[in-house]
Amino acid sequence: MIPKRSQTDEEELDLFLNSIQIDNPLIKNIELPSYPGVVFSIDSSNPSVVSSSGVVTRGDQDVYVNLTVKATKNSVVRTKSFPNILVPKKDASAESLIDDYLNRLVISSPVTANITLPPLAGATVTLTSSNQAVITNGGIVTRGTTDQSVSLVVTVTKDGVTKTKIFLGLLVPKKEGGAEGEVDDYLAGLSITSPLTANIILPPFTGGTATLSSSNPAVVSNSGVVTRGTTDQTVSITVNATKDGVTKSRTFSNLMVPKDDVALTAELDAALNAINLGNLINLSTNISLPSASNGINVSWSSNQPGVISNTGVIQQDPTESKPFILTASVTKSGLTRTKTFNGSVAANVQLVLADDVTTIKSTFGTLYPVFDLSLPSSLNGTGLTWTSSNPSLMTSAGVVQETDVVSPFTLTVGNASTTQIMNMSTQDVDTGLLGGLLDTLGTIVNPVVNALGDNSQSATLPSQYGGLLGIGAKSITNWESSHPDLVTIQGYNVTIKRSQQDHLIVLRAKYEGINQPIPIIAKLSKQ
Repeated sequence: MIPKRSQTDEEELDLFLNSIQIDNPLIKNIELPSYPGVVFSIDSSNPSVVSSSGVVTRGDQDVYVNLTVKATKNSVVRTKSFPNILVPKKDASAESLIDDYLNRLVISSPVTANITLPPLAGATVTLTSSNQAVITNGGIVTRGTTDQSVSLVVTVTKDGVTKTKIFLGLLVPKKEGGAEGEVDDYLAGLSITSPLTANIILPPFTGGTATLSSSNPAVVSNSGVVTRGTTDQTVSITVNATKDGVTKSRTFSNLMVPKDDVALTAELDAALNAINLGNLINLSTNISLPSASNGINVSWSSNQPGVISNTGVIQQDPTESKPFILTASVTKSGLTRTKTFNGSVAANVQLVLADDVTTIKSTFGTLYPVFDLSLPSSLNGTGLTWTSSNPSLMTSAGVVQETDVVSPFTLTVGNASTTQIMNMSTQDVDTGLLGGLLDTLGTIVNPVVNALGDNSQSATLPSQYGGLLGIGAKSITNWESSHPDLVTIQGYNVTIKRSQQDHLIVLRAKYEGINQPIPIIAKLSKQ
């Protein structure tokens, strides 16, 4: 075996140099490699654009530079040239903005005052200290009894690009003797934390004075009294310390004074208590619901929107009053309080007649009276007016005139607010002995009509008629009710259920020997 010879210094340096590449165009600093025993350096044709350490400074114009990288080892020097490298002008990219910010940033040594980093629009700028007891990450400088050396790292992040700049070995000199040092120590020892819920009491300053200045005295007074309101507030507090003619200050910014829920609750409750809707029992008209109270918006909700809407519009039931609950809600600063109002919407008795006639017509259609009708004269305390379209067939009092002709006509009933029409017709009835009984047929149902008009809960319908003057009795084969939910018929037994209103109803019976069922118009009294 003949082993390979060792590389000469020249060959080794050439190898290192060949591995070095410089971007063209060049927009970031050049980082040279590090090898034991080898020293790298850069010769630049324009050091203000590319320095000897590789720092790139982009200006307002494109610039071409010639660069030579030099490698030295054991007095052997080798070079590599990079001609015509373009350093483009700076642009508005995040990287260039950060580079420009960091290049301009200066933190001079010695450091004797608090450090405030200038802002960069759209970027996050942070400070990291190697010794927070001397310089905090917030830039607060605390000078002690000896000189201190501190390193700081400034980090800037924008649009996903992060870069840093290091300030090594910054001197923080020991505090000066006398009043200035005491003022510095006093201010450095202060602590005002956020959120701020209690009064600020400044510690005593021996031999000196300390005063407080607030950006909003209505929230935090200049004597430190905290007044929490109904909304969150942000204030800045500046403490001024003075001794022996030396005055310095320290500011605590963006302190949050949270809202006082107790005060806010009281304000909202006062707004609710100021709402007066008056008497809500048995409403018969719409009501006006206020949209604001004590300057606070009010929203409304109804648990029965079919009875009263969220805007106070009522819908009356024709038979009974309907209860409801209205809820008022007020909201401020995220807190909501409510109050309920109980009431009822009165029944609209004027609608009962219309509903009853509609039910009668939908159940029976045309009515065929044979004997005189005992027409009710009132309903729910309001008089009823009856009108026949053909008095020669039946008078407006319900008296049926004898006729052998089947003829249609109408019977109109009205009260104070509505007029309703029922379709009627005569029918051809045998005018023999049966016809002679027509005027007496109505009397057999009088007990049932009377039961409907009083407080009875049941009644028995007749099952036959006739049987006088030697004529055999005739059957009533079937009974029907226009309102089976109120007047229920099973065979000849009647069960009566009453509501809170009077009702106009019709019972209809099929009489043997008479073609069409005969109606009976009656009033069902309320409960």
